[in-house]
Parts: sequence; structure tokens; C-alpha cells
Amino acid sequence: VPNFCYQSTKGDVLLHDLFGKENWGVIFANPASFDAVCLSEMMELVRLHSQFISRRTEICAMTCDSLQELEEWVKDIEGMGVQRPPNFPIIEDPRCEIAHVLGLVENKEEAMTGGPSARQAVRAVFIINPHKRIAAIMRYPPRIGLNFHEVLRVLDALQLPEHVEEALAPVNWIRGQDVMLDVKNTSPDELHERFPEGLQIIDTPSEKFYLALTPD
Repeated sequence: VPNFCYQSTKGDVLLHDLFGKENWGVIFANPASFDAVCLSEMMELVRLHSQFISRRTEICAMTCDSLQELEEWVKDIEGMGVQRPPNFPIIEDPRCEIAHVLGLVENKEEAMTGGPSARQAVRAVFIINPHKRIAAIMRYPPRIGLNFHEVLRVLDALQLPEHVEEALAPVNWIRGQDVMLDVKNTSPDELHERFPEGLQIIDTPSEKFYLALTPD
């Protein structure tokens, strides 16, 4: 991901410095400030911020709005129930430059000149790994709010190989449940040697070897 340097509600932001050398990062791209769905997301993100910190993950948000608009919007985020301001930066992008680079608006010039409604970017989440590469992208229509539990689930799944290199996250997996194993280029005997405790190799009707589980 490019090393953006922009103003935010927490001062100037250099994206790679914000995320740090060893941390993961998440960019939450909002269609606009003073938007009901976006407000609900920011309030929930304030509540869940510690969940990301516990996962070695720094977060930031952005909209195609000016810093002045964002600072006014922060008052709503703080005052509508959470009773504290966001402890993460919300980045201004009034010229839609970041949104254009991230593929959130098709035509930057049209977005800049078409009024506030045209500047609304796609609602999206970008999960950035410690190598500063985009590991996952989640996109939602502007009318539908994010599912933060799914964002955390995907983040947990992406971090699995840090503990078990061969780990795969099966359908509806959540942290603490058994994980599947990538068994390509290995044998059952090699797996038993690699995972002496808790390994389950599952027989299939096809008699093909490709299903194995181990505790998270």
C-alpha cells in the first residue's frame, strides 16, 4: 500500500509510520462524513478499538471530506453515546486522491467536481500485513454498514500462519476453533510428525487425502 502522508484528526499521518514495522493495519474507507451509516460504524469502531490493538493492529479511517468537516463530525461520534472521541486518525481526502489510488472512485476528476454526492467513495476495508501489502479487501455498498465481527474474523484468519504456517480457516471459523491444514506436498506421516498432538486426518469417500484439522 502506498505510504500516504495526509492530514487527519490526529495530525499529519504517514501511513507506514502509523502502522509500524511489526504491526498489522486496517484502513476503513467511509463514503462520507455526516452520514448515518458511517456514524454507526465509527461509533462501533471506537468501542472495538481495543480489540484491534490486542491483535497488534493499528487502524485509521478516511473519507473524501476536508479536515474541518471531519473535526465537526468527530463531535457527533463522541456525543452520540460512546462519550469519547476516536483514538485513531480519520484522514481527510477532499481531492479523492487516496480514494482514487485505492480504487474507491472510478474518476477522480469527476468525483472532485461533481458535488458532495459524487464524492462518495465505495465503503471498503483494507487489511494491511506487516510487510505493508494489502492482505484483504472487503467492499460494501454505501447503504450497508460493515460487519466488524467479520473484519476481526478475517484479521484473525490472516494472522493464523504466524502461529501455524499451514493453517487454513474453514467456513464460519472463529478464533479458538480448530483450523484446517494445507496438506499439499506433504503426507499423513509428515503431518503426524509436524503435529504430534491434536491432529485429525479425515477420510473422504473419494479416498483422497486433503482434509486435516488441528487446534488453533
